[in-house]
Amino acid sequence: MTNMFNIGAKFLNDQMHAKASVSVGYLRAGFDQIDIQARIGRTESDSINNNGLVVQHKSRDFIVQVADLVIDGVLAIPLRNDLVIEDDGLGFNLIYEVVSQNDDAVYSFSDAFRNAFRIHTKLLRKEAQ
Repeated sequence: MTNMFNIGAKFLNDQMHAKASVSVGYLRAGFDQIDIQARIGRTESDSINNNGLVVQHKSRDFIVQVADLVIDGVLAIPLRNDLVIEDDGLGFNLIYEVVSQNDDAVYSFSDAFRNAFRIHTKLLRKEAQ
């Protein structure tokens, strides 16, 4: 039997991808950069450090279709230390590093049916184009 929720989630994901994404570069050490479409998001979380203080964690998330993350001809998953390169429109590239928050995974799935990765990053540096 066809799962209508899966069909609906895929439809919504595809519409968001087509109408609300930007082109970014994705780079893994030892491989050529690929250009993929990504939606921009963010994740915020809190943790308590060893001193009992609340530490806030914020990441810029890049939401990409699972099927689009193909590195060297192979379907890939995001890995720690991969880079996402975003053009800021002002003559600079913003270089983001794929990282985890609170020792969690560096990505999560954007829906229950795993249609897209939500890749967690932090700004590493800004470079002139």
